[in-house]
Amino acid sequence: MRAETMTPYYLHATGSLGRQFACGAAVLGLYFASAESYLHYLVDGRAPDSAVTTAAGFMTAALYRAPRGPRAASVAGAVGALFAAGLAALRQRYPSL
Repeated sequence: MRAETMTPYYLHATGSLGRQFACGAAVLGLYFASAESYLHYLVDGRAPDSAVTTAAGFMTAALYRAPRGPRAASVAGAVGALFAAGLAALRQRYPSL
């Protein structure tokens, strides 16, 4: 095929892939913000902020992967907690995050 006929195909494929990624990222951001806010409300200052952030990461990832089964949810929760712990460490270094 010629390059002129392939360009619309590549543009469409890139746009639909970007749309899927953006929707998934938006859902994860909403889950994380909601979980972190709710956990802060529940602990009311009795737990450190880094523990709340880590727990919110676990909850977010586990909830996002829950339709794929408990094993996938637990693995995703562990990965989410790891990334949230990294976020908590960055928040200590850069408080504006």
